[in-house]
Amino acid sequence: MFVSIEEDRMIESGLDQGSTASLAPAAGPRSGGGRHAGWRTTTRERVFYYLGDVGRMNGGNIVTVLGALFLLFQGVDVQVAAGLTLMVKVVDAVNDILFGFVVDRWRIQEWPVFRRFAGPGRYLPWYRSLFWLFPITVVLLFAMPSGLGDAEKLIWYFVLMVLFDFSYTFIEVPMNSLIMTLTDNPIERNTILRNRAIIFLFLTIVVSMLWQFLISENVGLPLTGVAIVSMIILFLLMLPLAFGVKEHNPGLKNVDESAVRRYTFGEMLRVVRANKYMAIYLVSGAISLMLATGSAVTMFAAFYLFGNSFILNLPNLIALLPALALQLASVRIAKRFGKRGPIVATGLVMAATSFALFFIPTSQTALIVAILCVAGLPATILGTLRSFIAPDAIEYSRYKTGQDCSGIFFALDSFVAKAFGGVGAALALFALGLFQWTPVDAAGFGDLVAQNVPQSDLALTGLWVLLTIVPACGILLSALAMLFYDLKDSDAELMAHCNAGTITREECEAQLSRAY
Repeated sequence: MFVSIEEDRMIESGLDQGSTASLAPAAGPRSGGGRHAGWRTTTRERVFYYLGDVGRMNGGNIVTVLGALFLLFQGVDVQVAAGLTLMVKVVDAVNDILFGFVVDRWRIQEWPVFRRFAGPGRYLPWYRSLFWLFPITVVLLFAMPSGLGDAEKLIWYFVLMVLFDFSYTFIEVPMNSLIMTLTDNPIERNTILRNRAIIFLFLTIVVSMLWQFLISENVGLPLTGVAIVSMIILFLLMLPLAFGVKEHNPGLKNVDESAVRRYTFGEMLRVVRANKYMAIYLVSGAISLMLATGSAVTMFAAFYLFGNSFILNLPNLIALLPALALQLASVRIAKRFGKRGPIVATGLVMAATSFALFFIPTSQTALIVAILCVAGLPATILGTLRSFIAPDAIEYSRYKTGQDCSGIFFALDSFVAKAFGGVGAALALFALGLFQWTPVDAAGFGDLVAQNVPQSDLALTGLWVLLTIVPACGILLSALAMLFYDLKDSDAELMAHCNAGTITREECEAQLSRAY
């Protein structure tokens, strides 16, 4: 179904056919010469926000994309490594939830040690004060001395991964929560989320492929050097956000201010438990990530099954431009079809494709690459559509309770991403041990070619199962879980306007489609 030019303009400006004058956002700074009337942020602020997010997310992806590879190249016992990875995530579970509570409850700018440079705002002071810790831990993780024994390598990995998770949480929770305080305009918020996802998609694909190409046998650079240099560059991208962005929607309206300030940790958890929409969102994501074993073994699967560690990255490159076009249309898709329907549909398509791949012989390289090109398109928009869900669920809790629990929600989201993503990586490592994986001790794939370390037929089958069947099960179950999400988009938008003070609670309740 096509969208007319007139409808496209209404969607971009927030004046869709169902809107009313009472829903106009509160007056604030305009950007783009009036092109975005009612938007709160300036173009400069949005650019700095995108740059900071690129630095933060790709910095985290250094560990996600290269961390498991780095560990596999150390020649350690993969099942012991899997156990340590799970232990790291147990520690991280407590860290994420507690830090979400701290961010929601306290103001770091009131602490004497941070007062001079934390600056104003609700979440930016946390970022300004702590963002520099994150790149330090990444550099130290990949600076593991090559002369260490197996036990010392595992200890180094465990300690630095724990520190990495702590430092990443220190900036991830405030940065994700920041989307709630940058603006009170739902259209502006969704547009920022969409643009952030598009930029992240493009750069993640390009940068991840660059990393993997540089460490592949085609170039042969050491993985450690690639990771450390990349983190230094990404740290520089994070600097402008600390000093050039302002929060325009730092507080709730139409609520009793005393209720916002006095809630306890137990009350926050009760708020989370009472929000079934956030619970569905988190459970859906946890299922998918827990079974996302493919990311940990993709390059080894490509190397041993297809003879080239970079071959499975070609679909991402080929489908890049169509994927970006689909991302650009994500706001219109969500506006026209809602959020839940496209999320479920794309998940079902991805799962069906992944199941089908398992039954295609790995000798059919061209066919597999072609299928992966097509399957990659729904995957690119799924993450963006899911990112629209979290603010809606948060607005629901803010509307129902008068409490701003953004920090705890995004802390839980961070926990799900890291803990269950870690479970996926640990599951892949543990399964490789069961499939009789032969350990390798190499600096990269160029070194692995020179060593010519073979793998058994059982190990090769295991690689293909972990790349296709297991992730397909996760995606399918995740999509089915989202069928239970029934918060209407129009109702969430009304709640957002009430929370921002644009309309009264009485006006909001009169326009809701049903009682919540």
